[in-house]
Amino acid sequence: MNRTLKLIIITALVMIALPKVIVITAGSGAMALMFMLFYAGYPAYSAFIGWQAGKDIKKRWFLPVLSAGLFLLGSVLIFTSSEKWFYIYTVAYLVIGLLAMVFSESKESGNGGEITKKNSLYILKRSDVDEVPEWIAAEHDKFEG
Repeated sequence: MNRTLKLIIITALVMIALPKVIVITAGSGAMALMFMLFYAGYPAYSAFIGWQAGKDIKKRWFLPVLSAGLFLLGSVLIFTSSEKWFYIYTVAYLVIGLLAMVFSESKESGNGGEITKKNSLYILKRSDVDEVPEWIAAEHDKFEG
């Protein structure tokens, strides 16, 4: 079984099965455990899955999206309501996963975390443009010193 498939299975277990097990077995302490999961466990797992996706971004780019989607699915299945906060948490976990993926990818590229054309983000340098409008050149020179 390859690494990506293992990560997909673990994500399904963490995002869907783990909360269901907590609700079934924890009894009166279930809500406290769910709060800990929402505020500590899921953000940490989202960062982890993003970091893993960044190691092989061409094959695993979908993992943060899958993780956030499975969280939403699990929340709706367990709580049987679609509160707006579940959507907000979904977006937050997605952003955490995507940021971790981008930073992990830039670290894995071997350039010390510097963002370049090879990475997901690219910062345009003045030397990359043939003709720069006068007002942009003046602003650029002001910041360059």
